[in-house]
Amino acid sequence: MTKSEPLSRTHVPPRRIDEDVLGLAEELNRLGRAGELASRYLQERTGLGSSELRALAAVVEGNATEAGAWDPQVFEELEERGLVTRAEHGAFIATEYGRVVHDQVDAMRIRIADHLVSAKGPEQTGTLRTIVEQMARAIPQPSSINA
Repeated sequence: MTKSEPLSRTHVPPRRIDEDVLGLAEELNRLGRAGELASRYLQERTGLGSSELRALAAVVEGNATEAGAWDPQVFEELEERGLVTRAEHGAFIATEYGRVVHDQVDAMRIRIADHLVSAKGPEQTGTLRTIVEQMARAIPQPSSINA
C-alpha cells in the first residue's frame, strides 16, 4: 500500500474476522436452541408437534387453503384431534376447538416473551429486538422459499 492509498475503514485483520464469525455462529446456535426450547414447551403443553402447530396456525390464519401444500399426515392428525375439518371445496378450515388451541398457543408464546422481557428489562429487550430484526434481514433466504 502506498502512502496515497486510503486505508479501508472496513479492513479488519483476518484473525479477528475468524473469531467474530465463529463466535457469532455459536450465538446463532444458542438462539436456535432457545427457539427449540420454546417449541418444546408448546409441544409438551398442547401435545402437537411443530409441524402440526405450524399447519394449524396456517389454517386459522387463512394461509393453508389446499392440503396438497402440506404433508397429508399432518392434516390427518389435526383432523383426528378435531382441530380442523375439510370444507366442501377440499380446503381445511379450523374447528372452534382448533381456534381455541391456536389462541392458547399464541397466549403461551406471549407469556414466554413476557418472561424474557421481565428477565432482561426494556433496554436489553429493545436491543435484542433490533438485533433479531437485523439478522432476519441479513440472512439469505433459502432458495426453496423463492421457488
